Amino acid sequence: MQEGVDLWRLHDFLIDKRREIGEKYDYRYSQFIFVFARLIHEGWLLIEELEGLHEDKLAKIELILSLARQ
Repeated sequence: MQEGVDLWRLHDFLIDKRREIGEKYDYRYSQFIFVFARLIHEGWLLIEELEGLHEDKLAKIELILSLARQ
C-alpha cells in the first residue's frame, strides 16, 4: 500500500515541477518581461545580456526586479 502513496507523491512532485518550469520559461510575447525578470532575479541571466531590448521594456524589467527585492 505504501508504494501507491509513494507513486502519488512522485506524481504530485512532477506536476509541480512541470508547472514551475512552464511558468519560468513561458515563451509567450505577453510574458517575456516577467520571464526575463525572474531569470535575472534567480541569477540565470544578467540585465546586460538584454542589450538591444527597447528602453521601456528594460525599465519594466528593472521595476519588477526592484519590487522583488523588497
